[in-house]
Amino acid sequence: MVLGPVGRSVCLTSDLVQATSRAMIRGVAPPRREERSMREVRRGSWVIAFTLVLGCASPEPGVAQEAPPPPRQAARGAAPGPRFVATVKDRYLEEPWQLRNAVLFVPEVSLFGGTGGEETRELLVKVGAAQVAVPLGRIARVEVGAQDEDLLAVTVLVRPTEGDPTPQPLKGTVRSSLQLRGVLGASDLKTTVHLRELAWVELAQAAQ
Repeated sequence: MVLGPVGRSVCLTSDLVQATSRAMIRGVAPPRREERSMREVRRGSWVIAFTLVLGCASPEPGVAQEAPPPPRQAARGAAPGPRFVATVKDRYLEEPWQLRNAVLFVPEVSLFGGTGGEETRELLVKVGAAQVAVPLGRIARVEVGAQDEDLLAVTVLVRPTEGDPTPQPLKGTVRSSLQLRGVLGASDLKTTVHLRELAWVELAQAAQ
C-alpha cells in the first residue's frame, strides 16, 4: 500500500510514540531512528501546512483565481447644462415649428454593429483649414445648404458680444449626420430632427 505525506506522518508518529515509551521504561534515551522520525514528522507538517495555504489561495486545486473584471465605462453623454428652443423650417412643411429642450446630438456608428453617440452644446464648423467650435448659446441662426456625401454646407450667424460686436457669418461645412433632439412644441413627445433635412434653424436659450 502506498501512503501519501499525511499517511506517512501518521505512521511515523505512531512508531515514535511506541519507541519513546519503551525508552522511558528502560531509562535510556530514544534511539537515533526516532530522532530522524521527528525530523520527518516536522517536514511532513510543513508540507501539510503549505498544501492548506495553497488550497485557501485558489477556489480549486491547481486553478489560479481569475482577475477581477475591468470597471465598466460610464455611458457617454453631455454634462448637465442649458437647453434651447429651436425654431426650425424644414424642407417639407410650409410653416416653421418649434423644438423645446433642444440639444445637438452627434451620432456614431460602431465597427461591431449598432449605433450610439453623444449630446453636445457646440457646433463644429469646418472653415477652410480651421475647425471652429461655436457654442450653441452663441448661435442665432444656421442656414443649411447642399449636402455633399457626409458633409453639409452651412452658414452660421453668431450673436454679437462686447468683444465682437459685429461678428461675420461663418460659412463652412458640418457633419451631415448631426441631429437636434428635444420635444415637439408644447407636447412631451420626444423628437429627432436631422439637420440635413432643414432649410434653417434659429436657437434661443430656454428659460431655466
